[in-house]
Amino acid sequence: MIELTFNAFFLIYLFMTLGSVFALWLYSHYRLKKRPIYSNEQALFQCEFCHFAYLEESSGSLNKCPQCGLFNQKN
Repeated sequence: MIELTFNAFFLIYLFMTLGSVFALWLYSHYRLKKRPIYSNEQALFQCEFCHFAYLEESSGSLNKCPQCGLFNQKN
């Protein structure tokens, strides 16, 4: 039988715990890295009344401000 001191047991336990956390981090990092990034076409609008900047889909040149409700044109 292998005799372990308390310090040796604690170090083995600590390295196993930290190693598993590091392995889970590596797995999630590379899993997210392989995902393709899909972007939709959006245009930046700035409200002429309240100066709130927001992104909207660029289907038209006129959109409604989500903060004050005023219709704005694309910059």
